[in-house]
Amino acid sequence: MSRTASVLLLLVSASLSAEQKKLDIIRRLSSGQVRGVVLVRAVGQADEPIRVEFSCAPESPCSVNLDLSVDRLWEAMVEAPGHGSDSWTPVEKGSLAIWPSIEAEGKLLFQGVTTPPSVVFLRFRAESPQDPNEAITGETACSLSDALVRCRVPIGVVDLSIRVKGFVTVYKWRQQAKAGSALQLGAIELRKGASLVGNVISKNQGAPKPGACLVRIRPASNSPMKADSSPPALPSGTVDGRGFFQLEAVPPGQWEVVAEQEGFAFDKQAVLILEGTEARLKNPLVLSRPVRLDVSLVPPQDPTGNPWRVSLHEMKAEGRSDLVSESPATAGGQWSREGLREEGKYQLEVLTTSRQRWWGDPSFFTLAATGDRRTVLLDVVKVNGSLSLEGEPLRGRVVFGGTHRTPSVALESNDDGNIEGFLPRLGKWAVEVFSESKQVRRTLETEVRRRPNGDGEFAIPLNGRVIEGEIVSENGERAEKSVLHVLNRNTLEDISQRVEGGAFQVGGLEPGVYRLRAATHLLASDDVLVTLPKDGNPDSVRLVLKKKPKVTIRVIGPSGAGLPGVPVHMFTNALVGSADSNYTGADGRLEFEALPSAESGCFLIRPPGMPLKFAGVPFVPDEQTIQVDRSGGSLELDYPDPSPENWPKLVQGPCGIPPGMLAHILRSTNKKLFPSVAAGQYSLCSYATVNGQQSQRGACRSGTLAPYGNLRLSLLSADAQKATSGP
Repeated sequence: MSRTASVLLLLVSASLSAEQKKLDIIRRLSSGQVRGVVLVRAVGQADEPIRVEFSCAPESPCSVNLDLSVDRLWEAMVEAPGHGSDSWTPVEKGSLAIWPSIEAEGKLLFQGVTTPPSVVFLRFRAESPQDPNEAITGETACSLSDALVRCRVPIGVVDLSIRVKGFVTVYKWRQQAKAGSALQLGAIELRKGASLVGNVISKNQGAPKPGACLVRIRPASNSPMKADSSPPALPSGTVDGRGFFQLEAVPPGQWEVVAEQEGFAFDKQAVLILEGTEARLKNPLVLSRPVRLDVSLVPPQDPTGNPWRVSLHEMKAEGRSDLVSESPATAGGQWSREGLREEGKYQLEVLTTSRQRWWGDPSFFTLAATGDRRTVLLDVVKVNGSLSLEGEPLRGRVVFGGTHRTPSVALESNDDGNIEGFLPRLGKWAVEVFSESKQVRRTLETEVRRRPNGDGEFAIPLNGRVIEGEIVSENGERAEKSVLHVLNRNTLEDISQRVEGGAFQVGGLEPGVYRLRAATHLLASDDVLVTLPKDGNPDSVRLVLKKKPKVTIRVIGPSGAGLPGVPVHMFTNALVGSADSNYTGADGRLEFEALPSAESGCFLIRPPGMPLKFAGVPFVPDEQTIQVDRSGGSLELDYPDPSPENWPKLVQGPCGIPPGMLAHILRSTNKKLFPSVAAGQYSLCSYATVNGQQSQRGACRSGTLAPYGNLRLSLLSADAQKATSGP
């Protein structure tokens, strides 16, 4: 055993909680003899790495044994002459890869820059000379002296990209990296600006065709450039033989990138361009043969005797959908759309001529290569109903299904409280009730029952309980304009209304505990709990607007560099499930505001290609840094179906979030399995809402998720139900 290895064993053997870890060294593209050093360090510690020498015989398995303290997380990397290796990797992964490498060098020419940057990165993909299906990918920092750049790359056929912050990335394809000599890259000209790269693919022959497949950007639907009568010229280009494209000098902002080729249906994606950075499409653009969709609507006309309208949405990447078309059908109920994408995923929605959403596909359907023909049967039921407040007729509006759902049908009541109209079906409905005269904003459930003649009937009697009050500034003056939020999870109430002049009244409420909050663009009140009794009304409520505290955070990667374009969610109140969401800027920074009394916030970080991370951050003047890791583990949760009396939350440190809300943010179809979560200590706890306050109820189940590990937490097992400890 070497002296350094002996010292390592001596040091860690003094620990009462040490265990042996085996670290396999995987030789890729080679099986010859290798000598080198394994560097081992504790994650997040500034200590010098421990060095452990190793030697691997040709054609033999290669590994080292490390005695490491179990109360720390460890990471390792390899230094071996003539070889490259994985960067710092958690020891828990159990292996590190090394490969033969040589030096690549070139001359950097910086256009219009007097002081060149000091940091250059090279990303590579190397094919094995013996097996083209085996490839090594990675990134390395290069040395730079007098504009001469030197980097180590794997031996083989190598694709390279040279990246310098603030400059357009330069790509070099199919470079021959041979043992025994340096790879000469020649002169590399770097131009300032942002760029966009990606790939176009197709399963059809003839696409994407180099020189014929055009890729361009255009303003996104929410971009102010849409309204510009003379927008600037935007970059475009064609793909190469690999379907790869690179657009240079792309202006910062929200854009759509479009790939199109004659004879094929085009494809598009939304993209965010940050100043001086390269954006890379996560998913390729797909060209396909154009197909046609024909739709027949029965009955052919809406309840008013006018043609139906049909909208068509297409499923895009990461659960997002785009509106493809919305237009009226013919008087005979026929609607069609040309140029759709073969095997594209679509969803139909049928609207009345006044754009009330009458029917929608429950899920997306796939178009066949020969197109599709669909018949949609639409129920039209005549209904009569009533709307009343404390037994008195109420003039107002009832939205069946809800304002932002499908179906969504609004019916008006007259001065006598009577409602006549048509609905898509009978049965139970979630409804929103609005009345300007009585300041009613309600969310509730009602049932439309069938009469003997086949029509429907319903009655919506509202309780007369009222919450009233005023919204004022810190000096006591009433706010001219503000927004009032009222929520009661037990009754599904979630009301927002504009308030003019500072005085408000919310009527027609059921007894219960309500949470009130007021806000303007710059100010907010703290949450106020109001108990609405069965008899009588509560005292007047006073909501005081104060300056919102701010926190600036910076999300950095394992190397310490800021990560741009990372989705971040801040939870201001875990009980009501409210969250503010934004993306980090070009330097990894972003700013959030919170409620006046908030002392800290819980942040959910979603870096692309890296595990999900929770972080509790105090609201202090200083910038707060959150570092994310490359490796994570899998988290599996088992819990009873949630209810107000038993609400599960995933807890880490000061942060807690319902798993269902976490799944919603991640657009996950499985609300109990999260395959990529940062390592750490987690608890699954049961909470209850009592008088508007949330408190732990019964058991918690806790455990440690290791890098590349799996952690299962259950509130269903007998031992979990008997547990009494919490986070």
